[in-house]
Amino acid sequence: CRPGGYHAVSRWRSFVAEGQVRGRAGVKGFARNRSGVAAVEAAFVLPVMLAGFFFVMETGRVFFAKVEFDYAVHAATRLGMVANNANKAAVEQEMKNRFILLAPANLNGVTMAEVVNADNTRTATLTATYQFNFIIPFTSHKSITLTRTVSFLKGA
Repeated sequence: CRPGGYHAVSRWRSFVAEGQVRGRAGVKGFARNRSGVAAVEAAFVLPVMLAGFFFVMETGRVFFAKVEFDYAVHAATRLGMVANNANKAAVEQEMKNRFILLAPANLNGVTMAEVVNADNTRTATLTATYQFNFIIPFTSHKSITLTRTVSFLKGA
Protein backbone atom coordinates (compact mmCIF):
# COMPACT_ATOMS: atom_id res chain seq x y z
CA CYS A 1 0.00 0.00 0.00
CA ARG A 2 1.33 3.41 -0.86
CA PRO A 3 1.93 6.15 1.78
CA GLY A 4 -1.14 8.21 2.48
CA GLY A 5 -3.38 5.48 1.13
CA TYR A 6 -6.29 3.64 2.64
CA HIS A 7 -4.48 2.40 5.78
CA ALA A 8 -3.38 5.91 6.75
CA VAL A 9 -6.96 7.15 6.45
CA SER A 10 -8.33 4.27 8.52
CA ARG A 11 -5.74 4.92 11.20
CA TRP A 12 -6.78 8.59 11.24
CA ARG A 13 -10.41 7.59 11.65
CA SER A 14 -9.55 5.28 14.56
CA PHE A 15 -7.77 8.18 16.33
CA VAL A 16 -10.83 10.36 15.82
CA ALA A 17 -13.10 7.63 17.17
CA GLU A 18 -10.94 7.27 20.29
CA GLY A 19 -11.01 11.03 20.91
CA GLN A 20 -7.27 11.51 20.55
CA VAL A 21 -7.49 14.32 18.03
CA ARG A 22 -8.17 17.88 19.09
CA GLY A 23 -11.05 19.60 17.46
CA ARG A 24 -14.70 18.80 17.28
CA ALA A 25 -14.27 15.05 17.53
CA GLY A 26 -11.80 15.43 20.44
CA VAL A 27 -14.19 17.63 22.44
CA LYS A 28 -16.91 15.02 22.10
CA GLY A 29 -14.53 12.40 23.40
CA PHE A 30 -13.48 14.66 26.26
CA ALA A 31 -17.11 15.24 27.23
CA ARG A 32 -17.65 11.50 27.45
CA ASN A 33 -14.53 10.93 29.55
CA ARG A 34 -15.74 10.56 33.17
CA SER A 35 -12.46 9.72 34.91
CA GLY A 36 -11.71 12.02 37.85
CA VAL A 37 -15.26 13.31 38.24
CA ALA A 38 -15.54 11.88 41.76
CA ALA A 39 -12.34 13.63 42.84
CA VAL A 40 -13.57 16.98 41.52
CA GLU A 41 -16.96 16.56 43.20
CA ALA A 42 -15.27 15.60 46.48
CA ALA A 43 -13.06 18.69 46.26
CA PHE A 44 -16.19 20.86 46.10
CA VAL A 45 -18.36 19.04 48.64
CA LEU A 46 -15.87 17.83 51.27
CA PRO A 47 -14.89 21.24 52.74
CA VAL A 48 -18.54 22.21 53.16
CA MET A 49 -19.38 18.87 54.77
CA LEU A 50 -16.40 19.06 57.16
CA ALA A 51 -17.25 22.64 58.15
CA GLY A 52 -20.82 21.59 58.89
CA PHE A 53 -19.65 18.57 60.89
CA PHE A 54 -17.26 20.61 63.03
CA PHE A 55 -19.86 23.36 63.53
CA VAL A 56 -22.38 20.81 64.83
CA MET A 57 -19.70 19.25 67.04
CA GLU A 58 -18.71 22.61 68.58
CA THR A 59 -22.35 23.54 69.14
CA GLY A 60 -22.92 20.24 70.95
CA ARG A 61 -19.86 20.86 73.11
CA VAL A 62 -21.20 24.30 74.09
CA PHE A 63 -24.60 22.88 75.06
CA PHE A 64 -22.98 20.07 77.05
CA ALA A 65 -20.68 22.54 78.83
CA LYS A 66 -23.67 24.70 79.79
CA VAL A 67 -25.58 21.71 81.20
CA GLU A 68 -22.54 20.47 83.13
CA PHE A 69 -21.77 23.96 84.45
CA ASP A 70 -25.40 24.42 85.60
CA TYR A 71 -25.23 21.03 87.34
CA ALA A 72 -22.04 22.03 89.17
CA VAL A 73 -23.58 25.36 90.26
CA HIS A 74 -26.68 23.51 91.47
CA ALA A 75 -24.56 21.09 93.54
CA ALA A 76 -22.56 23.98 95.02
CA THR A 77 -25.79 25.83 95.84
CA ARG A 78 -27.13 22.75 97.59
CA LEU A 79 -23.94 22.53 99.66
CA GLY A 80 -24.31 26.21 100.57
CA MET A 81 -27.92 25.68 101.69
CA VAL A 82 -27.32 22.54 103.75
CA ALA A 83 -23.91 23.10 105.32
CA ASN A 84 -23.80 25.72 108.05
CA ASN A 85 -20.15 26.57 107.65
CA ALA A 86 -19.97 26.49 103.82
CA ASN A 87 -17.67 29.26 102.69
CA LYS A 88 -16.55 30.37 99.25
CA ALA A 89 -13.63 27.93 99.10
CA ALA A 90 -15.83 24.94 99.99
CA VAL A 91 -18.45 25.93 97.42
CA GLU A 92 -15.82 26.42 94.72
CA GLN A 93 -14.25 23.03 95.50
CA GLU A 94 -17.68 21.39 95.29
CA MET A 95 -18.16 22.90 91.84
CA LYS A 96 -14.78 21.63 90.67
CA ASN A 97 -15.58 18.16 92.02
CA ARG A 98 -18.77 18.06 89.93
CA PHE A 99 -17.01 18.79 86.63
CA ILE A 100 -16.95 15.69 84.45
CA LEU A 101 -15.51 16.89 81.13
CA LEU A 102 -14.99 20.56 81.91
CA ALA A 103 -11.55 21.74 82.96
CA PRO A 104 -11.52 23.00 86.57
CA ALA A 105 -8.74 25.44 85.65
CA ASN A 106 -11.19 27.36 83.43
CA LEU A 107 -13.45 28.19 86.37
CA ASN A 108 -12.66 31.91 86.43
CA GLY A 109 -14.46 33.21 89.42
CA VAL A 110 -16.77 32.17 92.19
CA THR A 111 -18.20 34.89 94.41
CA MET A 112 -20.48 34.32 97.36
CA ALA A 113 -22.13 37.13 99.26
CA GLU A 114 -24.29 36.73 102.37
CA VAL A 115 -26.96 39.06 103.70
CA VAL A 116 -28.74 38.76 107.07
CA ASN A 117 -32.44 39.40 106.59
CA ALA A 118 -34.78 41.16 109.04
CA ASP A 119 -36.09 37.81 110.30
CA ASN A 120 -32.50 36.67 111.06
CA THR A 121 -32.31 34.29 108.10
CA ARG A 122 -29.32 34.47 105.83
CA THR A 123 -29.60 34.83 102.07
CA ALA A 124 -26.56 34.03 99.95
CA THR A 125 -25.90 34.86 96.32
CA LEU A 126 -23.51 32.65 94.37
CA THR A 127 -22.07 33.85 91.05
CA ALA A 128 -19.80 31.60 89.00
CA THR A 129 -18.12 32.12 85.61
CA TYR A 130 -16.50 29.54 83.36
CA GLN A 131 -14.35 30.21 80.28
CA PHE A 132 -15.26 27.73 77.50
CA ASN A 133 -12.60 27.42 74.77
CA PHE A 134 -13.49 26.32 71.24
CA ILE A 135 -11.45 23.62 69.54
CA ILE A 136 -12.09 25.14 66.11
CA PRO A 137 -13.18 28.79 66.30
CA PHE A 138 -15.59 29.63 63.46
CA THR A 139 -15.55 33.33 64.25
CA SER A 140 -13.00 35.70 65.71
CA HIS A 141 -14.05 34.57 69.20
CA LYS A 142 -11.77 31.88 70.62
CA SER A 143 -13.95 31.30 73.70
CA ILE A 144 -17.20 32.20 75.42
CA THR A 145 -17.94 32.90 79.07
CA LEU A 146 -20.68 30.97 80.86
CA THR A 147 -22.10 32.81 83.89
CA ARG A 148 -24.64 31.65 86.44
CA THR A 149 -26.03 33.54 89.46
CA VAL A 150 -28.17 31.84 92.12
CA SER A 151 -29.67 33.22 95.33
CA PHE A 152 -30.61 30.86 98.16
CA LEU A 153 -31.37 30.72 101.88
CA LYS A 154 -28.48 29.46 103.96
CA GLY A 155 -28.95 26.85 106.68
CA ALA A 156 -29.35 28.04 110.25
